[in-house]
Amino acid sequence: NLNQLTENKTDSWLDLFNKHHAEIENMHTNLFGLFVDNLENKFVSEENDDEQGDEQEREM
Repeated sequence: NLNQLTENKTDSWLDLFNKHHAEIENMHTNLFGLFVDNLENKFVSEENDDEQGDEQEREM
């Protein structure tokens, strides 16, 4: 709940961040990891599809 996180809007987002900064830094979680991995996999898949299409064109 947003109100609970910001203590019913008495704390700013910066205050909230500063309170939890050490915890955030020690999480060792890559927040974008899965998203980036999915993008990389999609890019590699598209490259492979393009290469297969080029090979089929050369065979014709």
